[in-house]
Amino acid sequence: MKGRREIISPQFDGPITNSGSFFSVLKNGKYGLYSTEGKEILPPEYSREIRTNTLFRGLHSLCQQYDIPAAYVDSRGTVVPLDLKK
Repeated sequence: MKGRREIISPQFDGPITNSGSFFSVLKNGKYGLYSTEGKEILPPEYSREIRTNTLFRGLHSLCQQYDIPAAYVDSRGTVVPLDLKK
């Protein structure tokens, strides 16, 4: 399409879910997380989908279930894990 560019190459099994500044991906039955620049934030090795919530000034919480934060990620892609389950 005109004016669009590929961010993540076609390599995933299911739909890519956009959650603000990140994409949740599914590959080989496992979930991962990519930035909108195409940088891998979390490799696809998690059994639950990863969703993000914007907190403030580039800080996001990563949630797997019931919107309870399991980790935090900043705008540079630095992940601070709390209880991220594989």
